[in-house]
Amino acid sequence: MSELPWFKFYTEAFGDPKLALVASDNQVEVMTVLGIWTALLCLASNSPARGTLVVTGGRNYTVDELDTIIGFKGNMSTGDLHSMIDSFISLEMIDIDEFGAYRIKHFEERQETKEEKAARLNRERQKRYQNSHKEEDSVINNVTNNGEITTESSSISISNSLSISDSLIKSNIFQLYSEYIGDIKPAIEKTLVAADGEYPAEWFPKAFEIMRGNDKKSWAYVEGILKNWQANGYKPAKGKSIDRVSVEARSHYGDIPQ
Repeated sequence: MSELPWFKFYTEAFGDPKLALVASDNQVEVMTVLGIWTALLCLASNSPARGTLVVTGGRNYTVDELDTIIGFKGNMSTGDLHSMIDSFISLEMIDIDEFGAYRIKHFEERQETKEEKAARLNRERQKRYQNSHKEEDSVINNVTNNGEITTESSSISISNSLSISDSLIKSNIFQLYSEYIGDIKPAIEKTLVAADGEYPAEWFPKAFEIMRGNDKKSWAYVEGILKNWQANGYKPAKGKSIDRVSVEARSHYGDIPQ
């Protein structure tokens, strides 16, 4: 059984045209269909595989069993419930999974908890990050194969005649925040998105590295560095690679908030 003794019910269900169509197809009252649909949602929420109509991991509910549990015996025949479920399927409210169990469509999206949503968003960010770095690595490898860029001690060294284009340095403010500060809470997410659009992408790795070099662990500190560069000009320490900005480079960046 599910650990959650509740589920979220959508307020527009009372006027849902799909429920009206099911009622019309089966010649029953809309409130009858609404009651059956609510009962199915309750069963799906309480299922060990949340969102599907299963008794246990290895046994699916049959229509006869659903008819008995819902309690409409005497008001409608088993055939009527078969027909009603067929209507739900035809209107894409229910489908059948790979194990033959009835499944409420879009149940996970509607019932997602805050923790599940945060985990999903983090997975999506990680996937976007990985995909962006695959593209970046491909570009850098192409240039490297032409003899224009070489790698040394895990850092990128640039010849006097070649500089890294901004397009090669992908912004990953979320990954940097997670690595240097901690979990991304909903309250900080919009702030990071705004910063990602306001400041150049190549500033973020250096700003977080400076924060760590000064034994700080605060987004306000990183933001102070970014604002300083925006106001007074970006002055990265010469000769430093993207991932090796040290503490002694602080003087190159002007006043840094303490």
